[in-house]
Amino acid sequence: MPSLLRNYLYNSLLTAANMVFPLAIFIFVSRVIGPEGIGKVGFAQTFGGYFGLFGIFGAQLYGVREVARVREDAVQLKKVFNEIFVINCITVGFAIAVFAVSVVSNQRLRAEGPLYAVTGLSVLLGIFSFDWLFQGLENYRYIMIRSIAVKAFSAALVFVLVRKSSDYVLFAALTVLGISANYIFNFLYAQKLVGFDLSHLELRRHVPALSRFALITFASSLYVGMDKIVLGFLQGDYYVGLYAPAEKISRLGLSIIAAASAVLLPRTSNLFANGAAEEFKRHVSTSLHAVMLIAIPLFVAIELLAGPLILLVSGNAYVDSIATLRLEALIVIPVAIANVAGYQVLIATNEESKYLLSIIVGAIIFFLTAFLAIPLWKQNGAALAVAGAEMAGAACELFFARKHLSGMLKGHWLGKCALATTAMAGLVAAFTRLAIAPLPLFMFSAIGGVVVYALAEVILKDELIFTGFLALRKRMDIGRARG
Repeated sequence: MPSLLRNYLYNSLLTAANMVFPLAIFIFVSRVIGPEGIGKVGFAQTFGGYFGLFGIFGAQLYGVREVARVREDAVQLKKVFNEIFVINCITVGFAIAVFAVSVVSNQRLRAEGPLYAVTGLSVLLGIFSFDWLFQGLENYRYIMIRSIAVKAFSAALVFVLVRKSSDYVLFAALTVLGISANYIFNFLYAQKLVGFDLSHLELRRHVPALSRFALITFASSLYVGMDKIVLGFLQGDYYVGLYAPAEKISRLGLSIIAAASAVLLPRTSNLFANGAAEEFKRHVSTSLHAVMLIAIPLFVAIELLAGPLILLVSGNAYVDSIATLRLEALIVIPVAIANVAGYQVLIATNEESKYLLSIIVGAIIFFLTAFLAIPLWKQNGAALAVAGAEMAGAACELFFARKHLSGMLKGHWLGKCALATTAMAGLVAAFTRLAIAPLPLFMFSAIGGVVVYALAEVILKDELIFTGFLALRKRMDIGRARG
């Protein structure tokens, strides 16, 4: 069985790449094509993303769980993989047809034909989105190497070729090129790892569960992506552009939390399927502890550094995005809770219908808030609607998963986290009072804040961090002894 620590390290490297490359590209592109160009691309990618979600049809969650359950049986693994793949071929075909009709029949979308043609290609290529296979097999090394190589190549092309505001379609095309390269590697590696065999397939057995997972992913996307759609239709591309950097920064921060959660889902699914109840509960407890140790200081740091972050990432043209980022930061702790209660517990224990209900509650809250708040506060209204939706969804997931999480939010570790975060916040707040440029301010705050927070947790003897610190020191001592 693959090492959880090794998987987490691979996924952490991938998370770092997923933060650094998109952020570097966004810093460059937002200054070249401006808020309106960013808004057009963001709107088109979000619009196409909904059709892509339907095409994948819940496989990104369901596929991970099912592959994790049968991975010890090569025959069943090949059968499950090919059955989900064929279903995705059918659903992607339907999705691309509806996407084409939607673009052609809408005057606003039709006016940006080349942009939506590029977006449609990414929907079509979703057939080869096989990360659910590699995650279920816990093959994070392949995912990490492939993704970093492709992202580096794609970023280089953007820096070289995107030169003026009218290059927004080219920017979108280069993004799709990066996706295409990922999918080509996926196809070749899946053929080698599992193989394609379309005989003796039982497609119907997956349809009920896939339908539930498709509803989950679509409903959750209603406030993860529909924020830009509603904002774009109600206020226009300019305000979508102002919303983009705040959303980008907050979501990049959340990817740190997702790195821990994604690694544990295949393992928790496998443990639950094999009846290892005590080990299952231990893994869930560790996951909750780990994500909250990240989420609480991350939320405080974004609130304190919202101004420097926006100026650093997008420049003075986006100063109105500072308040938006502070509102977006409100989602950090609810999303961390949802990653464990929903993703780790409800999905792994076959209670996806309760997860779906939680997502639907969040979506209802989003729409009720969005149509009231966006006309009043524009991009800030969209951020407020998303925050309300995430809080409502997380509360429902905590309620439904309460029997599995009993006692996990009690204990001294939350108090220690609060004390360590307060120490970090004091240092960061002091840095923000210095009259220095955004880049050095962010660097000093990030490095100093992480050091102070980690040292405080070690001094307070938080179980996870203190154990990790001791293990690192032991490894260093062994290395010196061998030397």
